[in-house]
Amino acid sequence: MNEKYFEYIEEQRMNESEKNEFLRKRAEYEYIKNRRYSLYGIMFSVIGLVFILTKDLAYEYFDKQFSFVFIITGATTLAFGVGFILFRYLQNGSFSKYTQSDISNQNLRSEVQDLRFELIKLRKKSGESADYENISKTINNAIDNTITEDFIKSKIDSFYSDKAISEAKRKDILDEFENLSYRINGELTRLRKSANLNLVIGTLTTICAIVALGYEVFNNELEFSNTTKLLSHYIPRLSIIVFVEIFAFFFLKLYKATLSDIKYFNNEKTNIDFKIISLKAALNIGNDKVIQIMLEELIKTERNFKLGKDESTVELEKVKNDTSNNQIIAQLLEKLNNK
Repeated sequence: MNEKYFEYIEEQRMNESEKNEFLRKRAEYEYIKNRRYSLYGIMFSVIGLVFILTKDLAYEYFDKQFSFVFIITGATTLAFGVGFILFRYLQNGSFSKYTQSDISNQNLRSEVQDLRFELIKLRKKSGESADYENISKTINNAIDNTITEDFIKSKIDSFYSDKAISEAKRKDILDEFENLSYRINGELTRLRKSANLNLVIGTLTTICAIVALGYEVFNNELEFSNTTKLLSHYIPRLSIIVFVEIFAFFFLKLYKATLSDIKYFNNEKTNIDFKIISLKAALNIGNDKVIQIMLEELIKTERNFKLGKDESTVELEKVKNDTSNNQIIAQLLEKLNNK
């Protein structure tokens, strides 16, 4: 009996150790990954700043065209660096989701768990060995005399078999809901990544356009003899800036649309959570009428809505409002162009 008990303790200890080891490695991986992304962001940002700050040296030793290449390279590298940092911050809410203290806590937890199991083994091995053996023999004799195989089988068949079948059916139903919730969580994670990426691209593109416009306006002291030369100088540059802003607006529009999708899936997840709670409560009560009502409500769930005449939803009204605003902006631009 002692050997079996020690084997059980050893098995439990190994299971806990493997679990703690997995958690520790996961924490280390997340910590290293976040630090690596932050390092990439800082490295690209520093390289970009070096290129931008040394443009005058490039102009002095080479020519103006080579200096312009330095500016473009520096701005692009700086944008990549800031993009890395912003993306990691938006994903985790901080620059390092798992800190060194988290890893230390995992290591301490694993060591304490190992010590706890070793202490249990030592307690069982030492102390009142003779008394333990006598008590063990008495218990074994009582079990052999009273609890036979037929007795155990009859008790299991009468009490546990129906309950086990019922619990298995209940678990299957709840597992289906859990799988649905897990799938929605995965979709939410994907949407958040996509939204953050669109926000970073749109923000950086807008900043680049603003910097380019400011550089063109305040850094170039040019004199033009006539209006034609003035327009030929500024129109191409302003056209590029407008194009870049439209590009940024596209990504910011995608970010806004993704936020609406995230809100929709969050509402769906909330509905599923409430249904899981209601179903668990109905199964725990064991009232057939309540369970029937719950099943009828679940059957009524319809995802492909069919709206009747003069019916609408919040999302449709938002789309109509956005379309109306875009038409107004297009009309204003057309009027300005005609003038």
